[in-house]
Amino acid sequence: MRSSKSTQLNIAGSFCRNVLFPVLLLLWPLVNIRQGVSIMDTTYSLANYRYLDGSGTTWFFATFLANKLGTFLMKLPLGQTMPGMNLMCSLLISATALISYFALRRWMPAWTAFL
Repeated sequence: MRSSKSTQLNIAGSFCRNVLFPVLLLLWPLVNIRQGVSIMDTTYSLANYRYLDGSGTTWFFATFLANKLGTFLMKLPLGQTMPGMNLMCSLLISATALISYFALRRWMPAWTAFL
């Protein structure tokens, strides 16, 4: 009796680690996708694009990768629309969470990704 119960727990734990947790990490950033787009930092990014040359080397290198990623995302389909950028940025967050989850689960329990 005891071995069948532990086998069931192992199967449930394996299902959670290999299926349920990755699906949650993929879908959770998409939960608020239909609640509108935040435009409060739009002028900040536009100012970086316009005045990047005069900001000095430290600021240039601090924002370089983010600006290049934003330029790349704008070239993708739906990249010219605010909802499209919201979707792509949410998918980027999902991808980052999944990469971190799969890389770190060798060293820590899988449930700690949700703390």
